[in-house]
Amino acid sequence: MERHDAPVNFLYNAVYALPPLVGAYFGFRYAAPAWGGWKSAVGKAVIFFSAGALANGGALIIWTLYNLVFKVDVPTPSAADIAWYLMYATEIASIIVLLSVTARQKGCNTLMVGLMAAAVSLLFLVFVRPLLTGTDFVTTAVNAGYLVADAVFIALILVALTLWTGHLSLFLKYALLSFGLRVVADTLFLFRLEAGTYWNGDISDLIFAVSGFLQGLAIILAMPVAIAPKAASASKV
Repeated sequence: MERHDAPVNFLYNAVYALPPLVGAYFGFRYAAPAWGGWKSAVGKAVIFFSAGALANGGALIIWTLYNLVFKVDVPTPSAADIAWYLMYATEIASIIVLLSVTARQKGCNTLMVGLMAAAVSLLFLVFVRPLLTGTDFVTTAVNAGYLVADAVFIALILVALTLWTGHLSLFLKYALLSFGLRVVADTLFLFRLEAGTYWNGDISDLIFAVSGFLQGLAIILAMPVAIAPKAASASKV
């Protein structure tokens, strides 16, 4: 019978922390400054998104430490969850920054955007409610928070994609794909955790790994490579 509690299984999470960490470095070092950093809306959005990728990588490393040092196979809720919640907060903030610009420029109704996000998150939570049974209150609250955050982020980024065109839309599309896969991974993780069949490095973790790779790639694609310095400067808001 194959073992799933070997160190190689635990180290898997640490390995797939690398793509978001590399993406975060690239965002802080190159992409955000190329857009003007804190002086422009796009620069701020890239900084927030990069901070989210950094938090994601940090959460995976913390998870691995729980596995190897504290001998906890599935450390949830734990300090890793704090880092993941920080990831969601900063990623959502990055999209809100972009939406705040388009709301002023194109007359977008920000109230409608908020209502859409709330409606989608509510429907998503109702849909996956069966996954949140059989656990203590804290664990249920943590898992529910992830599902709501997934829904809010996807609702916001779908709105952003209808308003932003050109080079930056590529960043948004990969960010959307990343979090779309994260929804699948989160849901599958909860199914397998509830059934007692989850193990570190399983199919849900593989999807998480692809999601993290796309998260890092989205940041790299935010770099205005094909934009002349003058055009990039003109895009600052």
